[in-house]
Amino acid sequence: MIKVLLTCLLIVIAVIDARTYRIPDYLSLAVAILGLFSFRGQDAIIGAVAVSGLILVLALRKGNSSIGGGDIKLIAALGFVLGFWGVMWSVTIALIAFLVVYALFYRKPEKAYALAPYLAFGSIIVIWRQQ
Repeated sequence: MIKVLLTCLLIVIAVIDARTYRIPDYLSLAVAILGLFSFRGQDAIIGAVAVSGLILVLALRKGNSSIGGGDIKLIAALGFVLGFWGVMWSVTIALIAFLVVYALFYRKPEKAYALAPYLAFGSIIVIWRQQ
């Protein structure tokens, strides 16, 4: 049941981000709340902090970063739900999918890209592969 709810929520987030280039905070919070139902203890905390923290540091260091705060908050929420290795796989799949789509369909750089559809894709794969 949680897998279905999380999948539906990620699809909603992906559609909103694709249309508006924004991820509402309450939707990332809803993802994290669903993580309470499958709480993984220390792995959930490490998953929430480690990957999103690394991406936050890289984004702040770069300055004019392509990754937005909404994406970082969503990754933190996904880390809380999926744990460290789950969110690592999720983000890896998402970035590979983004690079494939970018290489095939984008002819010139844009100012912003919606990353949530790719994060949703990677996360849904990981969610349904986990037991």
